[in-house]
Amino acid sequence: MNALDKAANVAVIVGVAAFLGVLARHEWTIHSSPPSESALRASLTGKNLHAPGLEFPRPRRSLVLALSVGCHFCIESTPFYRKLAAKSPGKFDLIAVFPQSKPLAEQYLRDAVVPVSEVVSAPLNTISVSGTPTLILVDRNGRVQDVWVGRLSDARERQILARLFVSG
Repeated sequence: MNALDKAANVAVIVGVAAFLGVLARHEWTIHSSPPSESALRASLTGKNLHAPGLEFPRPRRSLVLALSVGCHFCIESTPFYRKLAAKSPGKFDLIAVFPQSKPLAEQYLRDAVVPVSEVVSAPLNTISVSGTPTLILVDRNGRVQDVWVGRLSDARERQILARLFVSG
């Protein structure tokens, strides 16, 4: 075996090792893309929101925050959630739904200083959510009125505040 063959074999081994390392770290996986916000809004608006532990009717509208403990967009959105929590008393219930256990979700919200009316632990697909964060506005009977997905721009946050405090 000459030097060129040895170098080629080493290069192949290094390439395969690097490829396996990427796979092991889950950085190269095939995922179906989640539905767009408009598609999710169209599919949910007017339907009743159901999840184990999520009860309706309630005395007022609710804003459901579908979050996950490991979601960096959820962490980046924390200042907005604090603002919502500060403005929500008497206006709407703020409900957090996490796929993680309730104690873990409650600790996450305490650490983030985001007080909510209720914390529910349920698979997010039970409320038709495939990505976090997702905000779902529901009427007092649990009927979906609006949906917002992902890390929101300042302009989108202002739109949500207007929707929550100007209408209904």
